[in-house]
Amino acid sequence: MSAQKTQSLGEIEVTRGIAILAVLLIHITGLPVRLLEPDSASYLFYTLINRGMQFAVPLFLMISALVLAYGTGLDKEVNRPSFYRKRWQRAVAPFLVWTTLYLALRLFILRDIPYVSLKQGLLWYGFGKGFFHLYFLSVLIQFYLLFPLIHKFWKTFKPNFPAAVFLFGAAQVAFYWLNKLYIYQHFSYPGSLIFSYSLPIGMGLWMGYNAGCWTAWWKKYRVLFITVAVAAGVFYINRHFAILDKVKISTFYFQMAWALYVTALGICMVFLAKWLAAKTDGLSSSLSGMFLQAGQFSYGIYLIHPLFLLVWQKIFVPEGTLAVHLSVWGGFVVILGLSCFATYLLERTFLAKPLFGVTPKK
Repeated sequence: MSAQKTQSLGEIEVTRGIAILAVLLIHITGLPVRLLEPDSASYLFYTLINRGMQFAVPLFLMISALVLAYGTGLDKEVNRPSFYRKRWQRAVAPFLVWTTLYLALRLFILRDIPYVSLKQGLLWYGFGKGFFHLYFLSVLIQFYLLFPLIHKFWKTFKPNFPAAVFLFGAAQVAFYWLNKLYIYQHFSYPGSLIFSYSLPIGMGLWMGYNAGCWTAWWKKYRVLFITVAVAAGVFYINRHFAILDKVKISTFYFQMAWALYVTALGICMVFLAKWLAAKTDGLSSSLSGMFLQAGQFSYGIYLIHPLFLLVWQKIFVPEGTLAVHLSVWGGFVVILGLSCFATYLLERTFLAKPLFGVTPKK
């Protein structure tokens, strides 16, 4: 493997590490957002973290699109049988297994499923509603199903960056109105559909197909991306507490602010990871190493951590602000550590393939 290829893989793992730690922060800060008084400083702090980290899943999807586009390249055709066989092993089979495991947990231990129906089965096994985090795999599978068509389109028309922004931005807007006028009225699960993430996925595809011009592209647009991330983030977070007094934001502007925020910040995270991965000493190197380690276990951490989160919040029921702080940050360390350790062990057993879609490691 070439040094450049190894470095690229390292950058991707660092980006995944940033994304998975953001996922854990979202889930672990959900408790204080529910428990603390809305007018307290601690509530403001945890809400800023909880809402600010919402780029995590879109970033995972952006990375998936980037890696797939980069690995395929515009000079190749997609071998559909081989492509779908690999994705079945890596994504679909683990999705079905983990959905079944979490449904068993809910049915026999949590007992929070009052009845089972055909519609529920479709939501569980089609749209990732078996447990709160499994929707990501459903969206990823939808992307894999569409990728051969997307690749053919890209290979034919080769859209430049402004064209890609326009096309996928238009798709994001169109889906908003389709959801508002029809989908939400009947299903109310837009977050489990790939079109909810059109813009971040589109930007991931563009970066993957145009990896050769990253340096010049980032130099040209970085101020724009940072500005959009900050401005859109203020509007997005404003919905949860009035940072902008007396400013009401419609659901359309809120959703578009979210799409711009997670996309622009996701791009910034990709290049932050690229910068960190190139560092060999100091704090930057330590951060890079931490994110790299988390990134290597990110798939397992994502799938396993809700179980440890559930157990932690059952055992540790905080009373008072100090106890909430201890629950959040102690829980973050414990859940991350246990998830990494469990992933490490499981990847070295016969369960590696059904759980993670990988060959057992030695």
